[in-house]
Amino acid sequence: MQHIGLVTGTIGRHSQAYRLGGILVARGDPLGPEVMARARLSLDGPEAAQRVISRYSVDKPSLDREVLLTSWRDASNDRSLTEELLRQLIDELSAGETANRTWLLAVDLLLRLRRFDDACEIARASNVPEAVHTAEWGMAVAQHRFHNAAALRDSFAQMIVVRPPSRFAHIDDVLLRARAAMHLGDIDGALRSVEQRKLCFESDKETLACDRLSADLALLRGEREPLHAMAERLPSPTPIEDLRFRRSVEGRRVLVVGPSPSFRPTAAQLASADTIVTTRHAFADASIASQVVYAANDSLLADDQDYRNLQRLGAQIVARPTSFEPLRSRGWLNRGFRVQAFEDSTPLLGTAFALPRLLHDLLAHGAAAITLTCVDFFVGSNSYRDGYRSGDEYALFNPAHDPVHAHQYVARLSRHGLLTGSDGVGRILELTREEYLDELEESASWP
Repeated sequence: MQHIGLVTGTIGRHSQAYRLGGILVARGDPLGPEVMARARLSLDGPEAAQRVISRYSVDKPSLDREVLLTSWRDASNDRSLTEELLRQLIDELSAGETANRTWLLAVDLLLRLRRFDDACEIARASNVPEAVHTAEWGMAVAQHRFHNAAALRDSFAQMIVVRPPSRFAHIDDVLLRARAAMHLGDIDGALRSVEQRKLCFESDKETLACDRLSADLALLRGEREPLHAMAERLPSPTPIEDLRFRRSVEGRRVLVVGPSPSFRPTAAQLASADTIVTTRHAFADASIASQVVYAANDSLLADDQDYRNLQRLGAQIVARPTSFEPLRSRGWLNRGFRVQAFEDSTPLLGTAFALPRLLHDLLAHGAAAITLTCVDFFVGSNSYRDGYRSGDEYALFNPAHDPVHAHQYVARLSRHGLLTGSDGVGRILELTREEYLDELEESASWP
């Protein structure tokens, strides 16, 4: 099966490509330096690729853009990188580039820079429905018009669901259709859609994507077994740390301590937990001895010394799948740093907040009981403790995260008895969607 050797196979192919590039360079083939640079980009990151480009004076705009895009993905809160990448994209669009992904990325960057009117103008010029929705939704969220943003997202999901299905649809379209049905509350229909369409695909990669979404949807019905099976099926990028993580979580009572100072874990909760999980800089609270710390990509690289100090103290750092290459290039894999093999795939667009992602991970690896505290879903007086986020993160807007999805996702898990919200967290999880939107619009916690 292709996915069994996914990680090692990919590295092996890039290494072979780099050696092939070296052979082409030795023969005087002008394609050689580009092959080497692209392979080095995949193996060791943008700095290594840039050294190859500089050494051989490679003049390839598409390669320059790929290096810049990779640098930006590693540090998406960097304003200068965001602006530089945006300038390149605008030049490409002005020159006649029509690829949907270019329009979508341009809209994303404009939203991050809080240039909302420009994002809407670019999106409408693209005639790409997803770009138009993302721009209008992002503007509404940034302006705290959450009811309006939710209505826009519902309308977009409805538009996808009512489209006549095609037996020749691309895998991405099939998955988007199922996620749209889930967004509208039809989880059973979403599952049927995925299982029926899976029969149309032949590659292991496409079948795996369908099975992953089916497992994630089943979890929202309170069924853990498909997700357990998926965790067993997928190879771990960091097998040593994955075994350590499973021993810390499987069959254990887990206390998840979020970043909000609005609530605090009680002494009894801390004492009764087998494993304590925190997010990012929540470890700044010295009273919480974190055993597992989930790290976002940007903070992992920007605050690497803090995480390495935690790792030396015995904590395990868990990173997202997209952190694999940066961690590998630094030699941190299997040295106290675990990379997730997969994460929740249910958000209609974008990616989930850290909380749904880590709960998904804990449940996939057999946590017996999860208690959630220090999370206010942006409706409390302060969603982040001091020092949790840098000033740059407040300066740039992130259009990838939907707070309503995060609340609804965790609330579903709570209703099915898969976790317990302590103190005020339980009250928030009991809110209906409309009640949550009301409180969200009245709150000043949303950055």
